[in-house]
Amino acid sequence: MICQLYIDWLISGLIKYHDTLKYLALFNLSIILLFTSCVGQNTSTQTTITQANLYQRIQRTAPLYSPVPKPGSRDWLATHKEPGQTFKQYQQTTKPDPEEQKKVFYIQPIGKFNPKQQEILQLTAKYLSIYYQLEVKFLPNIPTSAIPAKAQRKNKYTKQNQILTTYLLYDLLKKNFPKDAALILGLTSEDLYPAASWNFVFGQASLRDKVGVWSMSRFGDPTIKANYNLCLLRTFKTATHETGHMLNIHHCIAYHCNMGGSNHLVELDKKPVWFCPECTTKVCWRKKISPTKRTQELAQFWRKLGFKEYRDFYKRAQKLINK
Repeated sequence: MICQLYIDWLISGLIKYHDTLKYLALFNLSIILLFTSCVGQNTSTQTTITQANLYQRIQRTAPLYSPVPKPGSRDWLATHKEPGQTFKQYQQTTKPDPEEQKKVFYIQPIGKFNPKQQEILQLTAKYLSIYYQLEVKFLPNIPTSAIPAKAQRKNKYTKQNQILTTYLLYDLLKKNFPKDAALILGLTSEDLYPAASWNFVFGQASLRDKVGVWSMSRFGDPTIKANYNLCLLRTFKTATHETGHMLNIHHCIAYHCNMGGSNHLVELDKKPVWFCPECTTKVCWRKKISPTKRTQELAQFWRKLGFKEYRDFYKRAQKLINK
């Protein structure tokens, strides 16, 4: 209303003083200031509306998701009692960093990777950049020989070499956290263990320190054509899951969701690649990103990789969000 009255006043002034160049200059300057002011007001209002409606918009996709399946005797929820974490609880315990979205998501390679593993690593970086809407960069590779003997062991069952995750998280990644980093995620081809009493772990992350690590060791040999897609999906799932923990997202029990825990490969393979509405809202709220843009880019990513099922899922999700 104020904008409209101001414009009417200026136009009436022009009619009265149309031959006054000085007033014309004033009119041009006023229009520029008015346009800037009005656009700023509209943008601010739009942002407020988007943030206010974020949860409701993403909840429209709920019919696309499945409930948590009944756990088998060896599954995660059969051996771990999890309280879950709602979006409201997440908001109460998480303080977003306003500068975080301007920073870099670093991937720290650790050890040797064959050419197909390196290819998967590059695709994972692209996937993470879309999933969390952050610029992703690689840090220089750290050889396994640089890991002290006290942080390594031989698995008594598989005889594989393993690296202690707590050393990687707190003595390596946390202590070498770049100033422009939002997050650092370590990736290794070596097997991992979190404590002497554990057989192995796919990955581990700190909810507080924004560091995480995951291993491709148990994901299959991607040089074998029949194993490539399986290894790719396992890597994507674990990378996005551990990154979720780095953003203070707890294990999910609301839906069959990639933020659910996994005790073994069969359980990991059954999990979807996507986050449920609760966990997706946490990401979009924390990172202040558009769920429409994110969903559209994920659909395009899966289309390029040739995964029609996942492309179609995100296209349906996008329609529901924009409904």
